[in-house]
Formats: sequence, C-alpha cells, structure tokens
Amino acid sequence: MIAEAPLAVDAWSIFAHARSAVTSVQYPWRVDYTIAISGQDGAKPVGDHYRGSCEPASGSIEVFPISDEQLEAPPPVPHGFNASLTLGICYGGCGGVRIPVGHPEPDQDLIGQPLIAPTYMFGLRYRRIPYNIKPVGTESVLPVIATVSTKDRDYEVSLLGDEALEGVDTYHLELLPLRKPRDNRLRELWVGTNDYLPRRAVLAGNFTMAPLVDVP
Repeated sequence: MIAEAPLAVDAWSIFAHARSAVTSVQYPWRVDYTIAISGQDGAKPVGDHYRGSCEPASGSIEVFPISDEQLEAPPPVPHGFNASLTLGICYGGCGGVRIPVGHPEPDQDLIGQPLIAPTYMFGLRYRRIPYNIKPVGTESVLPVIATVSTKDRDYEVSLLGDEALEGVDTYHLELLPLRKPRDNRLRELWVGTNDYLPRRAVLAGNFTMAPLVDVP
C-alpha cells in the first residue's frame, strides 16, 4: 500500500534533486553486468540473460550476443529443410484473409541482442557543456571546467506517495510529458528519500518498438 505523501513535499523539487543526484554520480572505468529479460511465449513464461560490459566514460557497450540459456541448451542442428505455408483467400483482388498453416518455429530469444547500459538514465542527467574560457580580469580564479545546462520542464511531476522498495524508502513520482512524449518516456519514477537516486522506473515504449530501436 502506498502511503499518502506529506503536503509540504514538492514533487518537482524531488525530481530536480533526482536529476542532480544522477548527474553527480561517478562510475568506475568499467562495469560488468547481466541483462535479464522476461516475457511470455504464448502462455509459457520465458527469460533470457545476457552478459555485458560497458565503459561509462567513453560510452562503449559490449553485450555477448548469445544468452546464457542458449549456451546451456543450444538449438538442434537442422536436417533437411523446413517449410512454412500461408493460405490466401482472395476475393476481388487478393486483399482477403491470410491464414497461417502449421506451427511456426519458436524464436530463440525474446528481443535479440539487448545493447543496454546500466548507466543509461533516460534523460535524467543534466547536460554538461565544456567551458574553459576565463572571464576577462579574473586571471587568479580557478578555471571553470564545466557548466550545467538546464532547459524548460519536460514533465509535469506529481507525488503519488512514499513507498518502500527492497528496504529502501522512496518517493513515488508520476511524470506527464509536456512535449516529445516519444523522447521523454518516463512515466513513473521511484527515488530514494535519502539520496534521491532512482530505484525503479516505468517507461512508455521499449527498445524493440520503432522509433525507439536505436536507444543504446
């Protein structure tokens, strides 16, 4: 059950703190991780696990193209040939009903090789602009290495309440995109009450639906 949020807490302030927390995170030079994908094959639950590594500083991603499940149980070597048949019922120009016959071959995985990095934050990071020009007459001050660029609000943010996730107290936010809903895909976000780091997110769309297939 979600507890009612205190009225004094401002939802947009929580979201802004979350963006600042995400922007300030420092990652190691390399992260090794496992991508777990679950879904349904008809009525049967199935899952795939892929091994990956990334270098957050350079943005490079490497994901082994074969899942752990495929390595443990590789598909049988085919003999002869397979054929599929589709019957077309034509009336008035072959624009009628097409009926598949037989049982199609099952897919070997759910979505293919998932090029996903654990450091990807769906636009939560503030964009940093390199800046190394000293203002005139201020030669003694320390050089500015970066400035944080902000922009108009992308979401209308509402606070749904407080919720515990795996023992961590979080704020549960609802996000309504004010523009570009296909780019601004966050719809719900849970951030820690103590560090404002994201713990869970609900997105609109996924990595297999056009035009979102190129998201790393």
